[in-house]
Amino acid sequence: QIVQAQVPSLKLGTIAERLGFSLTAEFLASIGFEPAAKIKGATLFHEDDFPLICNALIAHINEVCETA
Repeated sequence: QIVQAQVPSLKLGTIAERLGFSLTAEFLASIGFEPAAKIKGATLFHEDDFPLICNALIAHINEVCETA
């Protein structure tokens, strides 16, 4: 397993702003991304995970489209 050296700084709200739609920490966990930290009510992820999150979202959407 890869160990993240940086302090998590990517807020769930920032991910939603970049993508243009809302998503929950529970949904991200369901596609493999647990929050790295929760600080003062903010759910944080590692910035380096953003491209991986995007790829996982694309894979999830493609899977849903294929099974619909």
